[in-house]
Amino acid sequence: MDELGADDSLVEQVLGQRMPQELAEYLVKGTRLKDVEARKKLAGGGLEAVKTCDDPMVALARQVDAAARAIRQRYEDEVEGVERSQGSLVAKMLFQVRGRTIAPEATFTLRLSYGVVKGYEEAGKEIPWYTTLRGLYQRVTGQPPYSLPQRFRDKKGVLDLDTPFNFVSTADIIGGNSGSPVINTKGEVVGLIFDGNLAMLPNRFLYRDTQARAIAVHSEAILEALRKVYAADALLKELQR
Repeated sequence: MDELGADDSLVEQVLGQRMPQELAEYLVKGTRLKDVEARKKLAGGGLEAVKTCDDPMVALARQVDAAARAIRQRYEDEVEGVERSQGSLVAKMLFQVRGRTIAPEATFTLRLSYGVVKGYEEAGKEIPWYTTLRGLYQRVTGQPPYSLPQRFRDKKGVLDLDTPFNFVSTADIIGGNSGSPVINTKGEVVGLIFDGNLAMLPNRFLYRDTQARAIAVHSEAILEALRKVYAADALLKELQR
């Protein structure tokens, strides 16, 4: 509404007689999509089920689908298409001028970042370099962001709570590195990057390792969860080959 204006036909169609806040409340309280079984039933019914579904969130998606697709197509043609064609020309000219002094961009080029596992200090408190599954359960309050899926709560008694869960390192990362493997000096995958602390954000411009840390989930925690929480034996066997 802020972008299109209250008089836009699509805005009028979506809002009807409701104010934006009223519509949002109606959608959130009225949708059944938060129920796993409802989503399974909808997915199992295929396209026809989506077309006839009376869930307010699904109905909203149908309302805006055509307009959203048109906007997306225009963006792909007029923005992304231009960036792809002209961006490559600019990159080619830069490479001709600067040669191999230019760092690789995020174009699936393999790049390595070296670092060490190391704790840090924050607000006068020493933050250890790793946590355990025990700490996970100690922080649970039942409310976001400290809530746990039911299956994790049910399996607490069978998990080895001393299993390493997350760890931090001085590896230089930035947005887009999530999912990158962390490899030790033996060539073993010991974790997967999924985040960084707040002190890491300025590293986009200037790398510092005093407080900036990359955060990874430990491989042992992944294996422990696959084995005892998800019972994903086939996947576990494949990973441990």
